[in-house]
Amino acid sequence: ILLLGAFASIFPLYWMFNIAVSRWEPRTWLPLNPRWENFIYAWNYMEDPPIWRALLNSTIVTVSRTLLVLFASSLTAYAL
Repeated sequence: ILLLGAFASIFPLYWMFNIAVSRWEPRTWLPLNPRWENFIYAWNYMEDPPIWRALLNSTIVTVSRTLLVLFASSLTAYAL
């Protein structure tokens, strides 16, 4: 059961990496010719929306939700 849970946790990360470095061809389990230029293209040439804007939006949402949960948890802990 533990191995099944580990596989279920690791496999999506592996698949995301496999898609990120593969070309537009049928995917294999191991990318034979990884294409690292995909990361450079994503950072430099994405225009709608720019990748830096997506990262900024994710950072804003993450920080604001963390602070909100911290505040709410502190009030709850004080009440107990």
